[in-house]
Amino acid sequence: MMNFKKIQNTIQNTWSRENEDVIKSIPLMILAFVMILPVLYYARKSFPAGDDFVYATSMRRYLAEYGSYLSAAWHENVDYYKSFSGLYFVTFLNCLISPLLRGGTRGIRIVNTILQTVSIACLFVFVRTFVRDILRKGSRMTWFLFCVILFAIINNAANSQIYTWFCILVGYNLPVGIILLGLAFLIHAYATDNAKLYIPAAFCAFLGSGASLNITVLNCGLFLIFCCYGFVMLHKKKGSVAVFAGAMTGGIINAVCPGNFTRHDSMSNGINLAAVIRKSAMYSLDRIINRLFNPAFLVIVIVLFVVLLISIDYSECSFGFRYLIPGALIVWFGVFLVDLPVFMGYGGTSIPDRCKFVQDMTIYLLSFLWLLYFTGWVKKRFGNFVFSNEHGMMLAVILILALSISINMEDDGIMHFGTPYMISTIVNGDLEDYVHFEYGLMDRIRDYDGADVVFDPGEIPYNPYIQYLYIDTDPEHWMNQALAEYYGKNTVRVEYND
Repeated sequence: MMNFKKIQNTIQNTWSRENEDVIKSIPLMILAFVMILPVLYYARKSFPAGDDFVYATSMRRYLAEYGSYLSAAWHENVDYYKSFSGLYFVTFLNCLISPLLRGGTRGIRIVNTILQTVSIACLFVFVRTFVRDILRKGSRMTWFLFCVILFAIINNAANSQIYTWFCILVGYNLPVGIILLGLAFLIHAYATDNAKLYIPAAFCAFLGSGASLNITVLNCGLFLIFCCYGFVMLHKKKGSVAVFAGAMTGGIINAVCPGNFTRHDSMSNGINLAAVIRKSAMYSLDRIINRLFNPAFLVIVIVLFVVLLISIDYSECSFGFRYLIPGALIVWFGVFLVDLPVFMGYGGTSIPDRCKFVQDMTIYLLSFLWLLYFTGWVKKRFGNFVFSNEHGMMLAVILILALSISINMEDDGIMHFGTPYMISTIVNGDLEDYVHFEYGLMDRIRDYDGADVVFDPGEIPYNPYIQYLYIDTDPEHWMNQALAEYYGKNTVRVEYND
């Protein structure tokens, strides 16, 4: 006869442990939201810039010809694929949403806040699934890793393009989020033997390849790693092949688009492949060193290593020292491959912040996988570590001192980091002043008395987390032409008066 009392006690004990784990996660939850809320507030204060006007003006023409947003977005996407680039997913989505046309600046703000929220949610789902199904840990580990990744993205390097610029949020943040969501479906499919989850995983993998080629490389690379893990280690062969086929199919569609070849044929100086490879190899190595050995972040990495060392059960895994160096080389090679199409597209020059975001995500994700393996090797090699409360207190004090010293090493102190900088500009009104300045520029163009707009914009405020509205002195510059068409002017240009 079934022992119902024993089952009841088991359920109560499990429930009690889970509740305790959630309660102990509350400080980490608060820390996560302290980092997230300023990002969402910045999105709420967005304004159009750059390609936002280009897409708005082109969509006007397609709408006039095809009538509906769906039809116009589809035809613009097809023409874009033929003439410029293979971004079959993000171009279609950008044109379909068209927040500047549908809702003006208010539409930009609403959509950007939604896109930022969805992207962060996808990141959390990936972390939660990875922790639960691979690391087999609970809420505290989930929120700890989530905080580490948020710190890395927001505070380890300033980025001017991923917080307020619609074209980048829909073209970079969202695809990266979809990639992570697809990986979460894949991991959970492996853990639960639910073959139906391979379908959304493959669909996300296909969509992830429909963005810029550096994101396509990241997408195919990450799905290759996890699908090989499922194929070789878990013997989930059919599902792994199907999901990776989704990523590769999208990657091939993107890579062979006629627009890629048309665009490169139009470059007057062509591409020096050897120089591009050399530049990409050196830049990727420099970026890895710069990101991972940033003093404050290095302290966070040490904490992460200790937490993994104490918390994760590696008893079912085997680790060999001979794989550590090849693993580190794979981290560099992955970043190199992500950088390569960027340097090819920009002719070997420096890369914009949106591409640095993809580069940094590659560094963080691959480095974490390497650290996870390294921690397992250390634990297998030296045995389990007895870690008392006294040891924890000593380590906490040392790390707090190290973090304080690393912050003081920065020229601008704690304002070197994104979260305190954003909070400061929100509280003291600098963000509002910046946004008011940018809207003032647009108002001056719209209200200018005459068809040929010329004005002195004055001194542009500084904020490393906002993409400003660039206006050139040359009326033939593509940005100026887009602004002129959007506001119904003949020409737009700025003229600086010394």
